[in-house]
Amino acid sequence: MNEALHPAQLQAIEKLKGLKVGALYMERQEGKLQTVAELIHYRMERGKIDGVIWLCTRRRMTLLEQGIAHYLPMYQERIWLYGMETLSHNLHVFMELMGLIEEGRFMLVMDNGLLIKNIHALRTQRVIALSRKCPYRLLISDVPFARNAADMFAPWYALDWRILGYASYWTFCLNHLDAKKKSCHTDYLAQCIEPYCVQIFREDVQAVGGRQEYVWRFRLAPEMMEEYRAVMNRFIWKAAHSTTGVYRLLQACQHAAGGRKILQDYPLMTAPFYADESRDPRFLALLQVLEKFPGERILILCRYSYECALIERQLNARCGQGSAIRYPNAPFQASARFTVMSSYCDEREFFRLRAEVIIYYSSDWNWRKRQEKEKQCQSALAGGTLTVVSLAAADTIDDRILRCIWSKDNGIQQMRRALMEQASQMSRGKEEHAKDL
Repeated sequence: MNEALHPAQLQAIEKLKGLKVGALYMERQEGKLQTVAELIHYRMERGKIDGVIWLCTRRRMTLLEQGIAHYLPMYQERIWLYGMETLSHNLHVFMELMGLIEEGRFMLVMDNGLLIKNIHALRTQRVIALSRKCPYRLLISDVPFARNAADMFAPWYALDWRILGYASYWTFCLNHLDAKKKSCHTDYLAQCIEPYCVQIFREDVQAVGGRQEYVWRFRLAPEMMEEYRAVMNRFIWKAAHSTTGVYRLLQACQHAAGGRKILQDYPLMTAPFYADESRDPRFLALLQVLEKFPGERILILCRYSYECALIERQLNARCGQGSAIRYPNAPFQASARFTVMSSYCDEREFFRLRAEVIIYYSSDWNWRKRQEKEKQCQSALAGGTLTVVSLAAADTIDDRILRCIWSKDNGIQQMRRALMEQASQMSRGKEEHAKDL
């Protein structure tokens, strides 16, 4: 390991070296893998561990394999990399791992704590079983939680339940969720985890562009709004009787707000509201937004595949063939001004996202996916400003989705501030103690 590290990364490694269990809160950025690799190298070199079991999302396995080969070639054969999702359904892999950790002292790396936020899930229970047999454990995550503080319980329980001081999920929720399922008493949680965690912001280790956000509200045509209300009224009574009914209501409302007619309720079948797709109010709103950013590279994110197809087809017809490409199906074209992408699609290693403007043609409830793409584009700006615009049909479910996203963002920022305050207080306490000595 001879590659340069940033001061923030070095400080993180120094703190984690002295802990058998700890967490690294670090956004996806340059140096994240290198930071973890340096910690593994330190423990391997000194004989503290015999091997590493690294659990991650399956979509990141190839990237991590390449990183391990680069940073830890001498220990590559002693690092076992598995997709976290595999533990949900593959008993053979779980038993194989349980047998493996009996053969020596292992370090368990839980890469992306949000994958085990559900304490009742089989995957989470199996990760906890593995963690109990590994003397060294490291939790890696972008943020402490995505929805509310309840997301923190299972990952920290897997590290060591004594850190938070709760042996049951029910007791934890009783103290840290209010009647509306919003986080409370996060300052206590920050105080508990601060001695065992490190928080590194993207701007600490690399140049990050700024960010400005806007919402472009537009009105659905009267006939479309009538259709939207009819769909909502038809599905809402079913939602009161089942959990799946709630999901079907939300999905149906999003289709209706997106310019679709509901042809069949179950299974859900839709069709364009207008035979001439260029009349769609959402698409017309997109064209109005595009006029505000002449010449800039724009990433357009859509929830549904039919939206991606419509935008790619229409923009190529209006702006010239090749001006809009579908990510990542089309080969990279530096000349393409518009990149159309599904919100569920992940960035490819050799096809990095680059845009000065992100437009959410339709928004999704998934805060993490949204943040990932924004951070990836910010990294490529190298100091510029990323403009984020969300299209929202007035008085529809679009407004509720955006409020939900902002609420999650505010909760996460609150937890981050609490962690920073705790770290600052502990640092001051150490300085005062040093003076006394």
